[in-house]
Amino acid sequence: MKLFDLIKNLFLSSNEKTHESPQVQEKYRRETIKSSGVKTVAEERPFDVLEKREPPKVQERYKSEIIRPSKVIDSTTKKTRHHAERKNIVFPQKSKSKRAIVGIDFGTSFTKVFCSVSDYGKFAIQFETNNPERYYLPSVLFYSAQNNTLSLKNDENLQKIEYFKYGLINNDFLAASKICEKNPKIKNSISLICSAFYLAKVIKLVKDSICRECKTDDIKFFFNMGCPIDNFCDGHKGIYDRALNIGFALSQQSDFELLSVDAIDGFIDDNENFSDSSLDTIPELYAEALWFIEKHSTDDGIYTILDVGGGTVDCATIAIKQENGEKKTRIYSQTVMPLGVEVLLRDFYPMEYRRNRLECVDKLKKMDVKLPKYGSGFPPLTKIEQKSLDFRSGFVRGITAADNTDKKLMAEQRKNRGKIMYYAFGGGADFNFYHSTIEHANKDLQGPTQGTNIPPLHREHVENNIKEIPSNRFIIAERLAHPYFSEIDGFPWDFSNNNPNTDGSFDFASYGLLDT
Repeated sequence: MKLFDLIKNLFLSSNEKTHESPQVQEKYRRETIKSSGVKTVAEERPFDVLEKREPPKVQERYKSEIIRPSKVIDSTTKKTRHHAERKNIVFPQKSKSKRAIVGIDFGTSFTKVFCSVSDYGKFAIQFETNNPERYYLPSVLFYSAQNNTLSLKNDENLQKIEYFKYGLINNDFLAASKICEKNPKIKNSISLICSAFYLAKVIKLVKDSICRECKTDDIKFFFNMGCPIDNFCDGHKGIYDRALNIGFALSQQSDFELLSVDAIDGFIDDNENFSDSSLDTIPELYAEALWFIEKHSTDDGIYTILDVGGGTVDCATIAIKQENGEKKTRIYSQTVMPLGVEVLLRDFYPMEYRRNRLECVDKLKKMDVKLPKYGSGFPPLTKIEQKSLDFRSGFVRGITAADNTDKKLMAEQRKNRGKIMYYAFGGGADFNFYHSTIEHANKDLQGPTQGTNIPPLHREHVENNIKEIPSNRFIIAERLAHPYFSEIDGFPWDFSNNNPNTDGSFDFASYGLLDT
């Protein structure tokens, strides 16, 4: 049967059977076509009929899994209504880029990195394999005077460069004499040059590691880096943002690992205004605060956070209140002290520290500091006692600032809870030097003679309830690997000036943003 006759018969048959039901008409039409030997669209593409009977999600699955034959006109073929070339067209699945949010805990002694990858999961970055310390990358570089270059790996005759992260705000411990001798004309600080290079290496290592883990390089990266509160205060404002942005820009250069120190210095000048929207800096204390604030078991009240790092000890006093059925968090004080673990080790054991660092670390971990009476008429304090006094003074300032700001809240804390819980984070969280100082300071905070309502301070141990992290030291990095952050009033980028009432600590109430 000719195609023309087929169409004619179909037309005539449809006119003859208009009195029949639609189902009967369709059946007759199919039988007529079948007898002609021409395949129907449904017979060519049976899944189309099936698709229409399935839910939308199942239909989409069919579209992605089945190669669909289709009638198309080849552009090289003469196009007539009787001439068409059949082709099989594969409808490719539209690829979807993954998104990786990376939290970098850039520490004075070690750096930890955690990431969250869309459609994959969360995991901590391992910098080495078959190594118990593989999750912790030492914040150390090595300098070759011969080549005037920096490296993460140590070879013979290379100078070890440490404390460049802390050196961004305090250069007291940065030892880089050979770099200075070799590069007398560099414009930027050695700490910035080293930090930018180090972060470039970290970013490259992290990207490579995530791409290997996820088995794809189609990933959009976002980096949140933790930094001290100094980054948001006058004097050092934005210094860690600059290091991160320059490090990111440097990591995009294919040969950056071969650049000399003076070339990196020039690169920093050339990219002075470089900024990328995928980069952000977040206060380390903020990340730690989120850990217990977001826990359902955290009740209303006053809490203190202690972040013991290698260079500094940061502490903040925070209040949690229920307001209109919603948990509200406010910061009352912020104190930064240059009394980190590495600072104390070098101060207490200047000679022994170089020879046997682990033994010195063990001493500091177990140290129980009891302050004797001091002042006029008493023997001078030892170096350890003086540092203990410095720490106690800074810590107490933060607590009393909350009492001065909201005496009613502190009175409720004493009456209803009888204590203030504090959480210790960071690499020095378990060093007894700090906890013994706080314990012995309790008596100085209490009693009517002191004029405060402050109850005793009690340490609450941080429990690792996040299965993806290897230890509590990863809490900052894990908290930073989030796409958004809960609001904490005044924490901490709103601080811009010292509050004279708290003698150098920063607090939200001093700017009229809290009811006092």
